[in-house]
Amino acid sequence: MSMYDEFRKPFNIFSTFIAIFSIALSVYFWQDSERRREPTYLVHKTAKIIDQKIPSKNISVVDSTGQQIKNNVYVVETSFWNAGRVSIETSDVREPIYISLSPGVRILDYSIAAQLKSTILDLNISENNNNKAKEDNSEILLTWKHLDPGLGARIQIIYESEIESDIHYKGEILDASFRNADLPLANYPKKLTKALSAIFPVVMMFGSAFFIGAIARNFSGKKSIFIQLIFMAIAVCATLFLNKAIFSPPLPPV
Repeated sequence: MSMYDEFRKPFNIFSTFIAIFSIALSVYFWQDSERRREPTYLVHKTAKIIDQKIPSKNISVVDSTGQQIKNNVYVVETSFWNAGRVSIETSDVREPIYISLSPGVRILDYSIAAQLKSTILDLNISENNNNKAKEDNSEILLTWKHLDPGLGARIQIIYESEIESDIHYKGEILDASFRNADLPLANYPKKLTKALSAIFPVVMMFGSAFFIGAIARNFSGKKSIFIQLIFMAIAVCATLFLNKAIFSPPLPPV
């Protein structure tokens, strides 16, 4: 009896399916529980509070030095936190961490709107001193005491610009990279995302069953069963990964 004939036995086919499925699930849960630093940020919706296209005769907007502001004025909030399972200490910061806006943007004001466990986190924000010689100041320096897992803050920024600015974080943290939690459905109502996250796996599995059935028609007997089991295992794992990636973004603590 050849190896292929031995492999075609129902018990061996089923064992192969279980093995592949178990390996895929092991990789999934290992990645989910891995201990790592995960600096994460979310930029909330930006609001235009002064529109220079709609001038007012009775209101004049000036900055802290008394200089008139000629561009639009925007306000935005951004959350920053550690979504990982390992604390981020000041000794882990290899290059200073900045909130960076688009070039040419001038930050007018900034403040910490809220922070979780301030006595432990002790997050502070300040101007980027390296930009003092420039006409624009488009970066804010972040420092903290202990950025433990789940701790973070919400920061408000008011800036002057002709158009809405992009916002991102830059710097270097040991064995970590910044993660943007602003996924496609991050700003949708939670009830909607929960409903979609429940429907998505069902749709995926029905779609996979139809696709797998179409492929299996090209085979017969035990080979058809084997092909269906293999593809079904792949479909289940792909559904788990996609469902988490799309519908389970990390949520800011504040």
